[in-house]
Amino acid sequence: DYTSARARLSDIRQLFGNRVAEVIIDCLETEVNPNPSWLAHKGVYLTHLKSALSTRQLVSCCDKLRNARSIEANP
Repeated sequence: DYTSARARLSDIRQLFGNRVAEVIIDCLETEVNPNPSWLAHKGVYLTHLKSALSTRQLVSCCDKLRNARSIEANP
């Protein structure tokens, strides 16, 4: 959940530094509560990724791959 991810950013900054925390912030799909429709927030997120730094694109791709593998492993 995005609220808990934001709340843990101070811990992440302390353990891993500002650069890692900023990558995590960049990879959050939405912070709007309640979440907008799936299609709306995916569109905004994908548009954002087009111009994101390559390191942030890589983190996002790895997250999506992990999610897909988890779905496949637990049908």
